[in-house]
Amino acid sequence: MSTQQKLPLESSSLPSTIPPTHPLPPNLHTSLLSALLTAHSIPAIQSALLTSLSQTGWTTNIRAYILELLRSGECGSYNELMAKVLEEAVGKQSEDMNGKEGRVNGVGNGEAEGETGIRIPEKAVQAGIKAVRQELEKVCDVTFGDE
Repeated sequence: MSTQQKLPLESSSLPSTIPPTHPLPPNLHTSLLSALLTAHSIPAIQSALLTSLSQTGWTTNIRAYILELLRSGECGSYNELMAKVLEEAVGKQSEDMNGKEGRVNGVGNGEAEGETGIRIPEKAVQAGIKAVRQELEKVCDVTFGDE
């Protein structure tokens, strides 16, 4: 086991004006990425995400939806396909947030725990967050301002 020094990462050191979806400052982003690559954490995160998506039925749902788009002729190119999938995913997310049921035409069978359409299931999101946090904790000390 190596005695690699962990990077200090304090949430209070980040500007409070950065919303949660905003990228990290460039120097911090580069340091974290380098540490994760050195620790071979990226493949571990990818594997955890793929396993979680598969277990929740999401990979089956997205394949079925894509096949439907191609077979129906609604999409004829990769760019059209990606645009439609992203449009559907974002649109259904907005509908779900507004309390409407978000279902994708032709997709809906075999979905895990009441998840519908091509939206990534909450269970898979939580598993992804857990995997990322575990890998981050291997390469840096994460503290929050209230700790």
